Amino acid sequence: MAGQTRFTQLTDPLAFPNAIADIRDTGNCLAAECNTAAVFHLMRVVEWGLRYLCVSLGLKQLKQTTKAGKVKLSPLSYSEWEDILNQAQLKIDAKLKSRQER
Repeated sequence: MAGQTRFTQLTDPLAFPNAIADIRDTGNCLAAECNTAAVFHLMRVVEWGLRYLCVSLGLKQLKQTTKAGKVKLSPLSYSEWEDILNQAQLKIDAKLKSRQER
């Protein structure tokens, strides 16, 4: 594709269209030798993929416990990676277990 760097050619922007700007910014940061900034943008790209994975698992909101001990639902965009990964892992484990029982 004309006008694209080799880095953006390695990714499929149609898979995660919300990540296109961060993919481009990663390439720009690498070209300017701003490696820490490039990692920041790559983490944002990964976050879009993680959000898609969660939605495909049926996790649109996450259960979080407040300091008072109450359970509340939070949208993915306001959740921390640790909570997202832990609850996604529970969903994946449940799906694998149900497949093994068949």
